[in-house]
Amino acid sequence: MRRANLPLLITPFGELELTNAISLRLYRRELKATEAKAAYSLVRNDIESGVLEIKPIPNAAFDRA
Repeated sequence: MRRANLPLLITPFGELELTNAISLRLYRRELKATEAKAAYSLVRNDIESGVLEIKPIPNAAFDRA
């Protein structure tokens, strides 16, 4: 990560997948509720601080798909 060019680009689907992965770990009891909240907060902080940048998928990508 130290060598990564920032910001890291993710799509809204990528953000959803991060949230879903945390939720799944909570559901499987691999994380406590407080740990899940902290993980959600870390993702949100990375977005707000510019480490992660959410870029929408162009509509043309859906046309081609």
